Amino acid sequence: MSFIRHIGLPGLLSFPPQMEPFELRPLNVLIGPNGAGKTNFVEALELLRATPTDFAAAIRDGGGAAEWLWKGEGQRKPATIDVETGDSAQSTGRPLRYRLEFTSTNNRVEVLDEAIEEVAPVSPNHRDV
Repeated sequence: MSFIRHIGLPGLLSFPPQMEPFELRPLNVLIGPNGAGKTNFVEALELLRATPTDFAAAIRDGGGAAEWLWKGEGQRKPATIDVETGDSAQSTGRPLRYRLEFTSTNNRVEVLDEAIEEVAPVSPNHRDV
């Protein structure tokens, strides 16, 4: 059974462009004060769920493309959804990574990049330096 192992949401809703990805487990609990981003995290998962069938409609239902972009200080940057699965895909035998980058152009959603790729296995001797 596949599950999301890591999810990055830089520039999406209340998540700043420099945000680090979240590591997820098969069961996760969202706890935090009001305004911490719990609802925005759930909204991001709903947007991800709509991506294969009708991404533009989900964006439109959420208030339009500009509403999905981070509104913090500095230059407005594209929003990114970056997801890595936790187990192997049936056809490849390796986990997959999905990345979607979009922005708002003239009040319409513009997809800048979309990719699905295999995640290279980490060797047992690999160390982060």
